Amino acid sequence: MPDLRSLGMVGTDTASTPRTLSQLYEHHARREGIAEKVLAGKRLNINEKEEIYRLLTGRKPKDSTKKGRPSTVDRDFMLAVDYLHLRDGKRTDLLRLHLAEKHGLLKNDKKYRENTFYLAVNRGIQELQRFATHWLEQFYSGNFEFFGKVDTDKIKHHAERMEMALRRIENYRKPTSPKKLAK
Repeated sequence: MPDLRSLGMVGTDTASTPRTLSQLYEHHARREGIAEKVLAGKRLNINEKEEIYRLLTGRKPKDSTKKGRPSTVDRDFMLAVDYLHLRDGKRTDLLRLHLAEKHGLLKNDKKYRENTFYLAVNRGIQELQRFATHWLEQFYSGNFEFFGKVDTDKIKHHAERMEMALRRIENYRKPTSPKKLAK
């Protein structure tokens, strides 16, 4: 069968563009199936949603590797950064209450639960450790394309900050570290 790209019948912008007549038939049948699901009000799987997004915008949807609600992951990440940064030399009971209010952990009735705070901090610390470790692996392997067009002095400064974050995480996880006040 002839290659449809060479005949100019199919766009050459994506790798998933069908090349043969049978692939073209399957491609259109899949799109018709998605359209029928949309009209019938049925649920779409993630691949079908990405196909619709690509057809409407002309772009590939960005990957989302985060777990949980994005707002929760981002909130926990920032909470962990703030907590690790501010907890040195301060009263942790006041700090916890301040950070819980700042990051929206207090309920409408303003109840504060210590275990909720520490669950959020620990989730944020896991994400921070994963991010910092991956960032430093890219830095030490010399993969500077990972960072884009950034000055090398800024990259070195950020590497120092990532190492400091990992040291703070280690100090937080030490058994002698005062994680919680005595009940």
